[in-house]
Amino acid sequence: NPEIERDLGLLQHLISVFEDSELLMDTLAFAMSEPIRVYGREVMDDRHYELLDELHDAIQRCRLRGFDIQISDLHPLDWYRPIVKRLNELPRNHPDFVSRVDRLLGHVRGFRDVMMLISVGGHDGLFRWLESAAELPPSFTLIRAFLARTLGKEDVAQRDFMTCFQMMDILETERSSTEVTVTARLAFFALDYLPWDVVWQPIERLVNGENYRALAALLAEHLGHYQASAEAYKSLCQKGTGLMAFAEEGIERIGAGPKAVSF
Repeated sequence: NPEIERDLGLLQHLISVFEDSELLMDTLAFAMSEPIRVYGREVMDDRHYELLDELHDAIQRCRLRGFDIQISDLHPLDWYRPIVKRLNELPRNHPDFVSRVDRLLGHVRGFRDVMMLISVGGHDGLFRWLESAAELPPSFTLIRAFLARTLGKEDVAQRDFMTCFQMMDILETERSSTEVTVTARLAFFALDYLPWDVVWQPIERLVNGENYRALAALLAEHLGHYQASAEAYKSLCQKGTGLMAFAEEGIERIGAGPKAVSF
């Protein structure tokens, strides 16, 4: 609100006299980012998109003041539809297709961004963009795997699922990230090595794990495990995830059974 913005302006002025003012500004921006993200996700789930627009404007004003607030995933599902429409209109046989996709996506390439784009139909273009990458984070490798299977590229799907599965070797010898752990577990499920319940329960219990629950929902849906997918989508139907519209649309896609699903 305006009062807080005025206070931030005063704070910026006070900080500017210190030698380490840049570090102090970055520390404050980092501290502000999480409560802003929490509020933004609640606003998205309430469908108060005018408030979300106001929040984006306020974040931009804070950045101009020198507070480098980094929040890139506060966009409602419908915000991604025009991007996918333009993505699907790109000529597939153009020699610069991948670079055109890269330019079109711009900064819209985070974990949650990619899942949103897939949810609204950006399959082939995103797969080819991911396939062109020299190296991907574990979660993106898993996404490429289930997109490959959906598009009938089983050799690529098996390659990537096995890459994710082999991450379990890392877990046996050293501590690793939540992303690696979740990706390896979901690869076990995709390769029919473990049942859904065994894989899903630890993911469901993760604190602030809504992105990983969304990944599990998309994976299960694309593999044709609609009951498992519905369970994961329903876990996202609560205010504060910022994924209620994503989850509700996923449930609607699979609600009438396999015949209702079209990729």
